[in-house]
Amino acid sequence: MTAKGVNKKFFEFIKEFYYNQLGYKAEASLNRFTKNNYNVTFSISKYPGSISVRPEFIIENKEIKQIITEIFSLREASLTYMRTQGMFMAFECGVFDDKITYSPYNSLMPDDTNPNILSTGNYRYMIEEDTDLTPILEDHKYFMENVTIPLFDKMSTLEGIDSFLNDRILEGDMDFFMAENRQLILKKLNQKREILSGLIAAKLVNNPNFDTLLIRIRTIWEGNNYILDAVDKLIQYFDNK
Repeated sequence: MTAKGVNKKFFEFIKEFYYNQLGYKAEASLNRFTKNNYNVTFSISKYPGSISVRPEFIIENKEIKQIITEIFSLREASLTYMRTQGMFMAFECGVFDDKITYSPYNSLMPDDTNPNILSTGNYRYMIEEDTDLTPILEDHKYFMENVTIPLFDKMSTLEGIDSFLNDRILEGDMDFFMAENRQLILKKLNQKREILSGLIAAKLVNNPNFDTLLIRIRTIWEGNNYILDAVDKLIQYFDNK
């Protein structure tokens, strides 16, 4: 069987979970399932007779997308939030689960000297023609049920997006916020996409801590013009409204 055939077999197998059980729309040509403002895309790398699969979880809020499109471009506005299945996403969601961390499909184990598990890991499914897909589906379903679906539910509203992306920046006093390890974590969690999505959500829901949030973001990324120039454009947009 060719890699294309293996890909088709995998998609049809996992479709039962997404389409029949969860009610997602299936888009086979894109290896994607969509529902409301989120989707699950299976990123496929093809090899002779086999494929490597990495599940990606995407949230696209229309209000946030519209504002970013007005300021920047449609290309930059395509995603509100995106993560790949693995330890990093579980950590971000506050899920510390040995079944996820020590999954046989996770080839990069956590460093016991780093309890924060900041590595993105190397979580993927290698599939050949005769690979039993049942344990793969069960592993993926476990991650979905314990990490992704609760996150999708939380981030289904602007209030939820604001809370998830911004509460972690606002957490604690300045000593806690400025601690070296905390700064490393916040930089890992809050790249340009998360910063812009979080600020827009905070503004749209009238987060009373918006000014403090902005100060802390500027502190985290001091000297990074790539991110702070985008933040400045966003603030100017709101000031002109």
